[in-house]
Amino acid sequence: MHHALMNLCEPVLEHAAIFDSYACRKGKGQLAAVRRAESYARRYGWFLKMDVRKYFDSVDHAVLQGLQRRKFKDRVVLTLFDQVLASYHTVPGRGLPIGNLTSQHLKGVRDDFWYMSSTNSQKYTVSHPWPLLRRSRQVVVP
Repeated sequence: MHHALMNLCEPVLEHAAIFDSYACRKGKGQLAAVRRAESYARRYGWFLKMDVRKYFDSVDHAVLQGLQRRKFKDRVVLTLFDQVLASYHTVPGRGLPIGNLTSQHLKGVRDDFWYMSSTNSQKYTVSHPWPLLRRSRQVVVP
């Protein structure tokens, strides 16, 4: 079911995806992520690797459902997304199951909204792991 849903919805989600997101995306993957990280490492002398604790467990179902409804209007598709969300929770109304294709794309929908609404239209990742690249140590380590 996850792959069938993503075969249908992936073009819409991919159109809005952040370029430097590599998980479960056609033409991306681990090797492309490593190559991109290497290119950044050549340009920046300092980096800080951060991680959001319990990232997938923190995803709010209601927020994600609202974001999905902006992208998709088909009731069947929305019902399937809702069923995926309802299949897992850490506390009522929160959490994404780790390890399935749908969760990777749903995470991207949430992240893309967060990036655009909180960084003045600059896209930076906050999920896991998150490298902060800077030319100066003082910017990375206060």
